[in-house]
Amino acid sequence: MSKLQDDMIVSIYTLLIPRMELPFIKEWIDHHLSLGVDKIYIYNNGRVPSDNDQYLQAGARELLEGEKTIKWAKKPDADYSLELSDEDVSKQFNEIINRYKGKVFLKSWAPGKDHSTPYPKSQITGYKDCARNNSSDWWFCIDVDEFLYLEKHLNIKDFLACWEVPFDSIRLELSQRVFGSRVKGESVRGVFDWGYDHPDQVKSIVKGIKFRSGNCDVDVHTIGGEQIRSVSVPFAVARYHHYRGDPSLMGGPSHRRIRCVKGVFIQVNEGDPDASPVDFNKSDTSMRKYLI
Repeated sequence: MSKLQDDMIVSIYTLLIPRMELPFIKEWIDHHLSLGVDKIYIYNNGRVPSDNDQYLQAGARELLEGEKTIKWAKKPDADYSLELSDEDVSKQFNEIINRYKGKVFLKSWAPGKDHSTPYPKSQITGYKDCARNNSSDWWFCIDVDEFLYLEKHLNIKDFLACWEVPFDSIRLELSQRVFGSRVKGESVRGVFDWGYDHPDQVKSIVKGIKFRSGNCDVDVHTIGGEQIRSVSVPFAVARYHHYRGDPSLMGGPSHRRIRCVKGVFIQVNEGDPDASPVDFNKSDTSMRKYLI
């Protein structure tokens, strides 16, 4: 690794609901640290986001009375570790995070307690808070059901070094491949069945991150400033694997019909990959190299 790469700091920001991610957070952390990420900043949303009504209006199934304070209407049939109390979830989650002292940092970002911005814009205000209060050369905003995959490089710093010169600011846009759902107790990276590719739903790795002032009217996945150079990374070089499963089977509003963009719910147009029939019987074993 060159001196340039030795001095490079790469960080991840994510906002999550601990109940949904408790069974999967360790593998996700281990994967990205093993790829050379230096620091991971986890913002704890607390319980459920505040946008359940919007998803219900978009076609999600009605939540049962006992589900309303626990489940997210976008993914009502996900595993929420209901066998555990809130205290047990918090204790187990914190125990995992504490294993990564100096590498992984947890911050409370609960609506009505730590800030007043409703989800999904709270994801953006959290990102701003994180990047402004922590130093990093590169920032990557990615969810816990999403894993970085590098086809041509051994680690993220080898990959990013290709874009270091001569740009002070640059946004690298990664497209996604959508895989089957995660299963508690099984390796997420061992899920090889996939349904479709989505070149337009990108996640960004940003150098020299800048934020617009005064509002949150920006897509958190392409954030980086108004005057920043943007590059679409070839799918065969790097991408992210999204283990979300078939959206039509999750009980929430199918993303083949609805999507949240810049905090606004919009209808998906015909011809969009999310609007096409899905066959999850295809196999992609590329993640196997990380399981050895």
